[in-house]
Amino acid sequence: MSFEQQLEKVRTKPGFIAALDQSGGSTPKALGLYGINEDAWSNDDEMFAIVHEMRTRIITSPAFSGNRILGAILFENTMDREIEGQPTARAMNIFRECFDNGVIIRTTGDTLAFSPPLIIDEAQIEIVVESVRKALHNN
Repeated sequence: MSFEQQLEKVRTKPGFIAALDQSGGSTPKALGLYGINEDAWSNDDEMFAIVHEMRTRIITSPAFSGNRILGAILFENTMDREIEGQPTARAMNIFRECFDNGVIIRTTGDTLAFSPPLIIDEAQIEIVVESVRKALHNN
């Protein structure tokens, strides 16, 4: 998918950009909206660990895919952590590189998930495979 095609998708297709970032100042309120009281943590490190657990559940959900999600904004603290024992940044770097090449994949920790449409043809499969191969090699 070319840049123009990606831009057209963002302009015309249903979906949203998942904003999974959070500043420290608004985090207690955000956690409260999810039913987590401030007595669940005693310092910022514990609070951000709880936030990371929440983000991990979102990111690893099968519903978090390119079908409706056009992009994601992640908190730097998330990028510096692990998801399911794997470095978040590596998987996100691979996701970004594939996305830049018109291929949307889902990452779960350091696992790549593919959900190609049923109408994909062999040439498109080759594009996906080559994009992922290059991204893996570069990361």
